[in-house]
Amino acid sequence: MPTITIETNVDRSIANQSFQEKLSTTVAEFYDFPVMYITVAVHCQKLLFGGTDSPAAYMEIKSISGFGEKENKAASKILCELFETKLGVAPNRLYIYFNSVTLEDVGVEGNTLAN
Repeated sequence: MPTITIETNVDRSIANQSFQEKLSTTVAEFYDFPVMYITVAVHCQKLLFGGTDSPAAYMEIKSISGFGEKENKAASKILCELFETKLGVAPNRLYIYFNSVTLEDVGVEGNTLAN
């Protein structure tokens, strides 16, 4: 159930549905989740990173599992490569926040995943 939110200054014509689909499949394969459970939101806006408006982004990945030092380092490498090749965002201009949530923290279908 990874939920991914991205804030970037890359134009929407580049950070488009094709990019979202590629990110979804990349995350699905890495975390071994079906794509149908992955949500990706991309917000294109003005963004300064390090005092410049060169291509940059920050993203948050929330999930009920799959995080740890080893996993986060491996995911960071894969995601940095994807952002560089697809969006032109250099690895030193991308921050990734890995946030674990509990089953009780996720609501769906009028309930939580804990039930």
